[in-house]
Amino acid sequence: MEVHEYAKLFPPMSEEEFNELVEDIRQNGQLEPIVVYEGKILDGRNRYNACLKLGIKPKMVDYDGENLSPLNFVISKNIKRRHLTASQKAILALEIKPLLAEEAKKRQLIGLKQFQEGTTVVPFVEQREGNEENNDAVRQKVVEREKGRSDEQAGKIIGVSREYIRKAEKVKKEAPELVEKIMAGEMNLSEASKEIRKKQRDEKIKQTIEQAKNENKERDDVQIIHGDMADPEIQKFIEPESIDAIITDPPYPQEYLPLWDDLAKLAKKVLKPSGLLVTYCGQIHLDTIVEKLSKELQYYWILTMLQPGATTKVFARNVLVGWKPILIFQKPPFKQINSFYDVFKSEQREKDLHEWQQSESGVLELIQKFTLEGQIILDPFAGSGTTLAMSVANGRKAIGIEKDENYVKIIKERLGVKE
Repeated sequence: MEVHEYAKLFPPMSEEEFNELVEDIRQNGQLEPIVVYEGKILDGRNRYNACLKLGIKPKMVDYDGENLSPLNFVISKNIKRRHLTASQKAILALEIKPLLAEEAKKRQLIGLKQFQEGTTVVPFVEQREGNEENNDAVRQKVVEREKGRSDEQAGKIIGVSREYIRKAEKVKKEAPELVEKIMAGEMNLSEASKEIRKKQRDEKIKQTIEQAKNENKERDDVQIIHGDMADPEIQKFIEPESIDAIITDPPYPQEYLPLWDDLAKLAKKVLKPSGLLVTYCGQIHLDTIVEKLSKELQYYWILTMLQPGATTKVFARNVLVGWKPILIFQKPPFKQINSFYDVFKSEQREKDLHEWQQSESGVLELIQKFTLEGQIILDPFAGSGTTLAMSVANGRKAIGIEKDENYVKIIKERLGVKE
């Protein structure tokens, strides 16, 4: 038997849930009838299939209105039964919006028709303003008004905020293939939004790579240096006072603390006057790191980067950490930079290329806050090349230093740099 389109708004039961329903009907019989409307199953498709599987004749009743429209009836029944997430409700609200608008439009136009047929005023209006033209204008106003109402009504009926509905609209528009995953409970709207942003960033990087390949020439917006950033021979590859900003993420454990002395000396050498060092760091050795950097550079500020859903236990202090400090140091002379907000959110870290890899969104935020298009960014701990990739994808030039040959290869492949 065919299922009504309203019933299809809700995802079907999982296999486990369906088997439980089959067993319940086997033991207790079909307690609730299947509701039929316009010759189609309006409510009870899972019960219908369970009865067929058991070889039982399904109990059916015709929809009698129950003081609800068929659409509202289906929503009312299923919202109570299903344990839907906020993300699933938002997608559902998005799906019912045009249905609500269509129902409202039908009601309004029926009312308009009855009004026209039952009064003597309408012919006068038609004579004065023109029959078809006037009717079309009225109908259009009805449609527009009801469309606006359906936006609010959908959220109220499903029980989800407008903000979530807007997020759902964006996901459906930019990545409709993810809607099915959300409705199946495989991801939520935040995860889908993150995937869309990552896809957009990857596409932008891909375009820059393809452009370089098509032009069949070496990229002039990125340079990758294989070696140790503290090695004087490696530093010769970078002209003194040629770098606008250093954006980097050194390793945090105690055994790497001497690297901060080397980083401070390198920054003093290669940064332009008043250039910035923007660096991730951990909390446990923050005092030591600030002391080391302050020997060569001037402290400017500290940022708080929130990482929703990402918490780390620092056992040495018995602290559960949900934020990351980002230090801003400046090469003298002091120069006030543009205004910025010192707290921002980042997506969770990606670790598909490097165990310490930071999120692209966090790096991008720093690039946009502290650099301008055309400027040169240096990352002395390039890792998998996230800072370099985000830099060139956003109109900056980038130089990366990486001592691990395997990661140098990853960066070159990621950015389409010739060997």
